[in-house]
Amino acid sequence: MILFDHSLRFLVKSRKFLRNQKMVSHKISPLQVHILTNDVKHLNKNYVRIFTTEPGFADPIFSGIKYPDEEWIDRFCKSMSMAEVVELYNHYLIWTEAVNKNEPQVILYNRSYPTQSDIIISELIKAGGMVKDKDIVFYGKYLDRCDRYKYNRTVVISDNSSAAEFSLYQTFSPYGAYAYLINPSGAATLINELDRKPLQVEAMINNLLECGFLEGVTYHPSIIRLPNDPCNPYDECRDPDEYYWCPNWGIFFWYIIIFLLLGLILGAIIYLLAINFSYNLEQEISTGYETVALKLSS
Repeated sequence: MILFDHSLRFLVKSRKFLRNQKMVSHKISPLQVHILTNDVKHLNKNYVRIFTTEPGFADPIFSGIKYPDEEWIDRFCKSMSMAEVVELYNHYLIWTEAVNKNEPQVILYNRSYPTQSDIIISELIKAGGMVKDKDIVFYGKYLDRCDRYKYNRTVVISDNSSAAEFSLYQTFSPYGAYAYLINPSGAATLINELDRKPLQVEAMINNLLECGFLEGVTYHPSIIRLPNDPCNPYDECRDPDEYYWCPNWGIFFWYIIIFLLLGLILGAIIYLLAINFSYNLEQEISTGYETVALKLSS
């Protein structure tokens, strides 16, 4: 059970208490979690276990990638890549559900992973669902300006023998849309933004937070992470310019291959031109000799 007090601290009691109280279902609606995946045959076992066994959640929705119609593609493909257009569409479908049902929705990427135990993760995600005065709650991000954080509140996970504290901070520039809760107010703002200045999902969320059109909080450090951050995945407090300088060695390798191929092609062209020039020069010299010889003989 999640309670508030005047010090802005959550108190999350033990699972035994939660089960005895049956999550006071008449007061708290089960939280809906959407797990977006490219491969519905390989579901994240951590999320299957957490959201099907821990109380307080509706049956999780493991959603394969849905592809938009031609109208949607034509509308956004001029400012985004096809992959970004499809990603935006799948987030948009969940934002629409949040608005239509007037209930928060949790979005997680199947390839992300939790950093805490099942019990703690489930309670922290549900605690995010109790944050009604903000538009969006980040459970994870791979980059943020931590120097701009403003303390918001603390979540305390406690049982009969111990307690653990996790802080929430107001954030203004998080990067990463792979693990977050969207409240209906935030979803409506994002949907309206599609008609004004559509951007790739995380860039659009970041821009609205920077400009004050959205208000969000984040757990720090992240309680959910991505496995393939090209820089150090455990250093979230980085300058964006410094982060985007971090080398992606896979891309760097292909650049080298492309430059080598271009060099070989250019070298071959120069070589052929040189041979052709040499041949023409020899022909001219030979013709010159023959002309001189004819004049001398005459």
